[in-house]
Amino acid sequence: MAMPDRQLGRLFDRSSLGRDNSTRRIFELSDTLTISLRAASNVSGPKEGILDFDLLPEDETDQAYASILHSRADRVEREVILSRILEGRKSLEEVGTPFSRNAKTQYAFLKSKLIAHDTFQQARMGAVFDNHDFVELTMGLTPEMISSADLDAQREIVRILYSDKGISYTRQEIERYRDETKVDEDQVGDLIRVESKQYLQDLADTVGLKFDHPVKISVVKVDDYWIQWASGNVNSFELKYNAHKNHDYKRTQGKIKAMVRHEFWHFYQMFGWLQGIRKGELFPAIGLTSVHDPGQVTSEGMANSIHHFSEAVRGHLDLETEIEIEQEGLRQMVYNNIHILVNENGATDEQMVEYMHQYCPAEPEDEIRRQIASRTKDVTKSTYLMAYGAGFFHQRQYAQALNSEGRKKYLRHLVSSPTNPKQQWDFVMSLRSEQGGKKFAGPLEPFNGNISFPDLDEKINRTGPRHRTYLESTTAQQ
Repeated sequence: MAMPDRQLGRLFDRSSLGRDNSTRRIFELSDTLTISLRAASNVSGPKEGILDFDLLPEDETDQAYASILHSRADRVEREVILSRILEGRKSLEEVGTPFSRNAKTQYAFLKSKLIAHDTFQQARMGAVFDNHDFVELTMGLTPEMISSADLDAQREIVRILYSDKGISYTRQEIERYRDETKVDEDQVGDLIRVESKQYLQDLADTVGLKFDHPVKISVVKVDDYWIQWASGNVNSFELKYNAHKNHDYKRTQGKIKAMVRHEFWHFYQMFGWLQGIRKGELFPAIGLTSVHDPGQVTSEGMANSIHHFSEAVRGHLDLETEIEIEQEGLRQMVYNNIHILVNENGATDEQMVEYMHQYCPAEPEDEIRRQIASRTKDVTKSTYLMAYGAGFFHQRQYAQALNSEGRKKYLRHLVSSPTNPKQQWDFVMSLRSEQGGKKFAGPLEPFNGNISFPDLDEKINRTGPRHRTYLESTTAQQ
């Protein structure tokens, strides 16, 4: 059953942030940060806006930015916005670390978030970053190859699932299966509505928070990598289904059900954050999420792994949907490696097509080439797309590292607080250590205890002079 309102303290403890001077100053600073981040999004224009969720009320200042800047911003205007982000970072540093544990976690996340925005805006203005550094500074993630052993194990999971359906794991058989299970375009909306109702109830039964926020479902046709896209604001959320011809082969019943679980996890998590902001338990600026945000690795990873953390979700998972979820996980793990190989090792498209087909034989060649182009030439996608494969792999490790109660506690944490990759590792390891490992620990230690994360303070200090030189040089040209 969903948690009664009087018990919501399990998610949002009104005393958890404390009211020390640093905490009060961060709440005050959030207003300035909100204006800066919204302006950065408006400067990119409606087609390339960098905010996907905005959980704060609009004011006249934001509306003015939207009307004057939009997509017509010149270099001077972009530099003004970038300077405000840099000022926000400096102000946050001067505030200092808050006292309570919850406020400390949010403070550290905000620091990493502003580093990501700083780096991203520099790149959008023409600054050149090594892709490895760019991903670390934006995603808070060190790009690492997923081992062939882990890829082989995930491929075997997918092969067995197909076998249970009576299908051989070959391109021809998978394509035939997709044709047989294809859904008419005009049926997609109804299928999404039916599946989402049960799924949101399953999440409420697991986490204890009943979802209650309007969701609009629309069909669009966009030549882009995504099939469904979740976004929204304080008034409503929106799910866009992409009916572009490039995705026709994915319009199957199992794939649509899988994507419902993916996108409605985003809605559910953002609804939780919205409650935290309203209760004064989350710093407001956290409610502005971006595709290059360090919270994306956790969010995208969990969106495709939720059935490993919730028994209620798994209980309503049919074989067709599980095939698609696990197959997408494998696909993204392989793309994680392709991203590194093409950006850091100079691998060719032909080599990567062959590499992908070792694990995902039915992945279309033109899709592989589109992915490579996005990951090497597009500023946004060359960092954001790393969140999917690494996120899935990380969450699979954490699911095995926690027992049933530990997984529930982990989900409640993600619904009530933001985490970057290092913070999610720290939280999982803290759960495993409670009561000497007897309370929440699962059978396996994640990553065999061996994983590295970037030291963002050290890295931004090392790359900082290049940023300042770039700003000075571009300003001098005006």
